Amino acid sequence: MSKLIFLDLDGTIIDHGSNSIPSSTVKAIDEARENGHIISLATGRPPYLIEEVLDNLHFDAIITANGRYVVYKDKVLRKEVIDAKTVKHFIDEMALYSADVGLLSIDDYHMVTRTNDTWKKFSDYFHLKEPNLKPKKTDFKNVLQMILFLEDHSKLDLFRSHYPHLEFNISCPYGVDINTLGGMKEMGAETIRRHLNFPIADTVAIGDGYNDISMIEHVGTGVAMGNACEPLKEAASFVTASVDDEGIYKAFKKIGLI
Repeated sequence: MSKLIFLDLDGTIIDHGSNSIPSSTVKAIDEARENGHIISLATGRPPYLIEEVLDNLHFDAIITANGRYVVYKDKVLRKEVIDAKTVKHFIDEMALYSADVGLLSIDDYHMVTRTNDTWKKFSDYFHLKEPNLKPKKTDFKNVLQMILFLEDHSKLDLFRSHYPHLEFNISCPYGVDINTLGGMKEMGAETIRRHLNFPIADTVAIGDGYNDISMIEHVGTGVAMGNACEPLKEAASFVTASVDDEGIYKAFKKIGLI
């Protein structure tokens, strides 16, 4: 029986130690698809920042921006943007704390201020292209996600209280993903599952980060990479090897996908 599989990108598919995709991961994905399984990418990145990945891997579905933009075989199943006024207000308030904000849409990634180099540390951490600087940008429509470039996370609870209609999720020591309220990647996974009418029991998810926990808990079989954060390992059905030790390939073998 075919399975519906959701794969995180950074730290799961991409080994940031070598900034590459292990050949065993490519092989596992290709073999699983040949065996009739459906593979979906599930990433916190927006479409604009996964173009190079799509040149090297084949997916049946794409979940981006932590579940806010979902595509299955070129059909958009979900698109959820942050209110433009909220974006403007958030940027202005964060400026009071000398914190810059990255704005991500389907085809753009930019910021309107650069007050420090935290954005650079964030980009280097994930090996991302740098956001464009557009200081005169005033149109904040179609923002799927914001990134708060922040190293001191002590004020996050304060920010959450100011924006109770937004979701805050720490993605790394230098950045916080900001999305509309309502969940994380599991929203995108559920959108695809319902579209295909797949039983929950036949769904699988593999990840390593905090923004993968709700997705791991939502599916029938949740797998944590060996390099995953401890809360994710605790929530998972089992822990596979690390990304640099054929983690996905070994997980696919254990589950019987290949």
